[in-house]
Formats: sequence, structure tokens, C-alpha cells
Amino acid sequence: MSSLRRVIAAASGVGLVLGLVSTTPAAANHLSCGQVVTASTSLHGDLFCPNGNGLILQGNGITLNLNGHTIRGRLETRQVTQAAAIGDNGQFGTPYTIRYTTGQFVGVQIRGTRNRVTGPGSIRNFAAGVLIQGGSRNTVTRVTVEENLGPPGTTEFGDGIVVWDSVGNYITGNTVRDNGPFDGIGLLGAAGRNTVQGNLVTRNSQPEICPERDFFRFSTSGGGIVHVCGPTHPTQPPFVFTNQQNHGVKFEGLDSGAPYENTVHGNTIVDNGNTGIFSPSTCPDFGPGLVCPGPSNRDNIISSNQINRNGFGYPTGIAGARLFEGPGNGGSGITLMIGGPNPPIRHTVRGNTANENAKNGIAVLDHRPGNPVTMSTFVGNTALRNNQLSGGGRAFNGYDGNANVTPNTPCDQNVWRNNNFGRTYADIGGPVPPNNLTNHPCVGPVLPPQPTAGQTAQAAQAAQAAQAAEESPTLLTRRGPPQ
Repeated sequence: MSSLRRVIAAASGVGLVLGLVSTTPAAANHLSCGQVVTASTSLHGDLFCPNGNGLILQGNGITLNLNGHTIRGRLETRQVTQAAAIGDNGQFGTPYTIRYTTGQFVGVQIRGTRNRVTGPGSIRNFAAGVLIQGGSRNTVTRVTVEENLGPPGTTEFGDGIVVWDSVGNYITGNTVRDNGPFDGIGLLGAAGRNTVQGNLVTRNSQPEICPERDFFRFSTSGGGIVHVCGPTHPTQPPFVFTNQQNHGVKFEGLDSGAPYENTVHGNTIVDNGNTGIFSPSTCPDFGPGLVCPGPSNRDNIISSNQINRNGFGYPTGIAGARLFEGPGNGGSGITLMIGGPNPPIRHTVRGNTANENAKNGIAVLDHRPGNPVTMSTFVGNTALRNNQLSGGGRAFNGYDGNANVTPNTPCDQNVWRNNNFGRTYADIGGPVPPNNLTNHPCVGPVLPPQPTAGQTAQAAQAAQAAQAAEESPTLLTRRGPPQ
């Protein structure tokens, strides 16, 4: 199975990692690590699982109530030094701290139908907090899923919540934060008709750690690849695999299928290291000769989300110091990544707010000639003040790179309607990009620069002063003749 991040076999990879020996469920206050839970129960205390998985719900109609407690794995902490890296004190070449779990361990795995994990409570310090694998109509709600950090060289997990080849699940009202290096919430493989609603997805920005555990893998936009780890393309050596990770919510197609008819609605997705909501091609664009199994991501709905301040990379350990993802690796509010085989098709992006992200607000990346048209709809969205990364290059509040790529189907048959992008070029001052001086044929007109809040306040004060002067009587003092 190949994807933008994973190279594993679906049937064997997860099964081998999580295939633990079943034990008979014990009383609620005697739950043990790795236990297969087959009846509804509540935690009566915290559960610490330093060397493996937490709990597995297996069956139908089972509820696990965290009851205010925590299921916790163990992270290793290590200080390392990399000459071209920023240390925890913000200086190049000084030590920085890496944290990771030691294996592909999962806090709670759900197998079956109509099972439920509910809080309040937290799941933390595994490679993935919650995994829904197969089955359908399961629910994860009111859970804090945090600091689940994949092991060095991970190709499998590094997420808060994962829905893998599962249908009709509800991920609602959770706080998903500080996970990595993959996603806050990942919809993987044939994940269909799932609802991701009302979650806070924030600060998922852990860099990938190379297998030897001594290096972060930095993005090209962080000043060049300092140390490459992760696979390269097996048959086309000029193409180097660059992990585009740390997304808030991601749709990811795999050999087993691609996400379809999912709804991501009413979430707050802020301050993640890379793109807020990312729907990529099923396979990376390694070149025209690539054979890509599996269908396209299709018919997903992205609506009424707040998607702000994403794309500013990894924290270095001190406030304000980060290694940027930015323009090289995404860093937008919402991105449909088109270019590789089997691009995402027929998405509906409606009523979202995507402000102050590092690169684009809402973007459809350039289509590769010869691929099918994508036919997505973008209506009633607001995207303002994007391209916030200093020196970020050309980026836009609304961007569709397909105006001239497929002349017979302008804009790739995407429909852009009633969006408030302020301007379709960058809102950061300076000249308008020369190729965008007229109305954009896809996303709409280029509008005059909008005044900043400070300029608006100054204009209001000036207007008030003028009105006051007009309404006040003017007193003229005559001077007498010279004495």
C-alpha cells in the first residue's frame, strides 16, 4: 500500500501491530492494557500502558466511558543536536528535544458496529489515540486526544484519531491537539459517509523523526532538506518522497480505496503545522509513468468550518520560533491537491472561513494535463488575510490553478460562487502579481485593496472630526486698526 505517507500492507500491517491475545473482560476497575473489551464499561481510574496498546473494543453496541480518566502510553524524550537545525533556545546548532512513542501502539481501537468511546477523559502518548478499523456506525465523542506521536520512521501511525476503511462513523465534540507527524484526524482508505463535526483540531505539528532517531526531517521550505528520511520513489530516482504532513484533517486514499461522501462540518481547525483540511490525489505526482491503483477521493463535503492560522510549521521549543512548512509543503486553509493520478473529484466546499493561513486560503492546485476534470463546488466561503508567511511567495485567498491548464474545460469544471475572498491575490501589501491584474477566470474579480482595521478606525475618526467641525459654529475675531 502506498500513499503520501504510508507504505504498508493493509491486511497485515495493522493486524500484526494490534493483533493481541484476547483476554476475558474484567471488572471496570480492573481493565488492563491490551485487553479486548466485549461489554460496556467505565474506567474507574487511569490506565498506564507503557509498552503496548491500550484497549480494544470488539463487538457491537459496546460503550467505553472514560469517566474523567486517562488512557496513557509512554513517550521517550531525547535531546539531539543537528548543525542546521534550530535548538530549543532558538539558536542554530544547539540541542533540541524529540519525543516519540516506541512502537505503532494505539490507545483505543474500535472494531465492529455501533460502538462508542465517550468522555470526558483523555487518550495520550500512543502512536495513534483512537483507531476505528473496519466496521461502521461507531462514535468517538467528548474525548481529549493529545500528544500521540508516531515512532521514528513511522509509516503507519502518527495521528490523533484515525478512521480506516470504515463507514458511517461519528467523530464529534473532541479536542484533538499536539499529535503528529501525520494528522489530527485522518480519514483513510475506503472511509465513507463519516461525520467529523464540532471538534477542536489544533497544534498538530510534530515533525517526522528519522529512523535512527537523531534527526527531525525538515521540509524543503524550512531551508532545504537537512536530512532525508522516508522512502524515495522505487522506480523513478529523480523524484524524492517529501512528506506533507501535520494536517488538521486529511482525506487519504490507499490501495484499499479512497475516502468518499464524508462530511467535515462545524469544526475549529487552527494552528496546525500544515494545511487545515487536505484532500490529495490518491497517489503522489511522481511523474506521468506512475501507475496508481485505487479510486479518487470523491464527493466529500467540507462545510461551516473555522480554519485559521495553519501552515506555520513545527514549534522549536520556544515561543514564536518555528520551522516553517509554508509554501513548499502546503500550509493553506483548505487544499485540494491535484497533480498526481486520480485527483479528488466532486467535493463541495461551502460556508467555511479560512483566514490568516500561511499560504492560500482555499486552493485547488494545478491540474496535470490528461487527468480527469475534478468538478468541485466552492460556494459562500470567506478567506481573508492569507499568505501570512513572510517571504511566502505567490499565494491567494482563493486559488484555482486550472484556468489555463485544461482550456477545453476551464477551471477544471470547478464552480466558484458567492465567495468573499476580499482579493484573489495576496493580502500582504506590495504589488499585485503581474499575472493576476484582471479578474480571475475561476475564483472571481480582483477587488481594490481593502483597508486594514487601523485604516478603517482612522477613517472613522477623521469623518467624525469633519462632521463635528461642520456642525460647530465658527467664531471670527476681528482685529482693530493698528494703533
